[in-house]
Amino acid sequence: MKLYDGNSWNEAKALKFFNGASWVNAAKGWIFTGGGWIQHYPNFPVNYSGPIITGNNNVGQILTVSNGSWNTDAAYSPSSYSYQWKRNGSNISGATNNTYTLVTADSGQSITATVTATNSRGITSSNSTNSILAVPKALTGLSLTDSTSTPSAPSTVTVSGGTNTWSASWTNTGASTYGVRTNNGTISYSGGTSATGSSASAGSATVYVKSINTDGLVSISWTASDGASQYSVSWTGGNSKIVYSTSTTISYPTGNNVSISVQPGSSNGYYADGQSSNITPSQKESAETSGSTSSIVDPVYAPSYISYTENGFSGSSLVVPGDTGRYVVSGTTLSITGISAPGATAPVTYSYQWETNSGSGFNANGSTGSSYTISTGQGPGGTEVRCKITASNTQLAGGGSTSTYSSSTGTIINQYGTTLQQPTSISMSNNVSPTGGTLYWNDPTFTIGIGPSYSSWSYSPYWGTSVQWYRSATSGGTYTANGSSLTRSITTSQNSATRTTAGWYYAIFTPYNGLGNGISTTTRFPSSGGFQFT
Repeated sequence: MKLYDGNSWNEAKALKFFNGASWVNAAKGWIFTGGGWIQHYPNFPVNYSGPIITGNNNVGQILTVSNGSWNTDAAYSPSSYSYQWKRNGSNISGATNNTYTLVTADSGQSITATVTATNSRGITSSNSTNSILAVPKALTGLSLTDSTSTPSAPSTVTVSGGTNTWSASWTNTGASTYGVRTNNGTISYSGGTSATGSSASAGSATVYVKSINTDGLVSISWTASDGASQYSVSWTGGNSKIVYSTSTTISYPTGNNVSISVQPGSSNGYYADGQSSNITPSQKESAETSGSTSSIVDPVYAPSYISYTENGFSGSSLVVPGDTGRYVVSGTTLSITGISAPGATAPVTYSYQWETNSGSGFNANGSTGSSYTISTGQGPGGTEVRCKITASNTQLAGGGSTSTYSSSTGTIINQYGTTLQQPTSISMSNNVSPTGGTLYWNDPTFTIGIGPSYSSWSYSPYWGTSVQWYRSATSGGTYTANGSSLTRSITTSQNSATRTTAGWYYAIFTPYNGLGNGISTTTRFPSSGGFQFT
């Protein structure tokens, strides 16, 4: 309705009349056109925002559509609303409420709604601002069953004998594999319908065979989902397939856990919520079927292994200073006793080859007896000894030979006895009649311990020498100790002595070690008389 405000005509949002008590909105008014009076109505409903659909999109669930937002001024305000639900843009018959229950036909379809507002002027329609993709009803009732079949046992097992061997064959039961054993032996597995084995002696053998299924089978079933025309079944390892019923089976190796999931879906590929579960199919085995033979023969055969005793390898050993190991001492006799070749057909002969390793690997040292004495002088260089033992019956048909090695002695200590020997030579390194207050001597040499080439002095029985000087006022007088004794060890260089008193001097050299033995001899230098010191 238009009113003139003195300048222009404006749309009147409402016309009010006083009814004697209050002002009320007029539903319509009369306007004089200059030629006659006509009725003027309010405006049609005006929509601000469209309706919105809410609710679960599974078949069987209820959807609700809101009215949307409308102009509520008196000239526009709707007096009522009506509804129409649509499937893929087409009206759904009878779906004229603000709620709608999804049915089977809606599965995989787009659902929308139209809301129509009415007032005294007329109607205005507004379509929902969103659509709902309907999907099948969520899956329920998932059940997994281990349906791996138990195979039939072989109906017959046929066994034949050979030279220390047997052969077996059996009827095919269609099993994944077969378990095979003899008497109470360990089971082995055969993918085919035959197997062979060895026998330690002549005579008979009984072979037992059972069928085994390791190809597991899982049966899957579920409750039908309303609106579903197909189901997607997936399982561990990225495997999947489409099923058009409410059950199926899959193959999966026995003993392995498999996770299986099922989702209901429509033909156009839309899927609803599914269910998942786990199962481990078990290996199925039949009873055993046995077969026997007494035709195994035991011919002449070669030694399979050698039995013997290593006697004397511990020997007489020396614990060297600074080390916890024990070493075989030179002079020790090593021997091989109690030798035999169990299971070999007689006659069996035995041979020996002793080997020495001086740092570049073991090599034969020429000794071929059943015993070997470690000679003096083998110790230096870390020498070790072992024996190669051979049993042979090569003169027989089917005979042969077998060799083995004894354990190694480990490093051999070259010891010349338990008592340290006196120095073999001592000499002055400076003038015989020293002046200036200093006496000099050369290092003593010894024939003791493990020899000069042993790598570390701390492992040697010889650690050093104690030097004590004695003085007399005259050449033939009484000599008494002059000053403290001096220590000349392998790791120090004390080979001189300074004296401040003139006279005659000689020295007593005493070897020592950390073994608590061997300090039994001394050497006087010079052997008689002394050096005059001026």
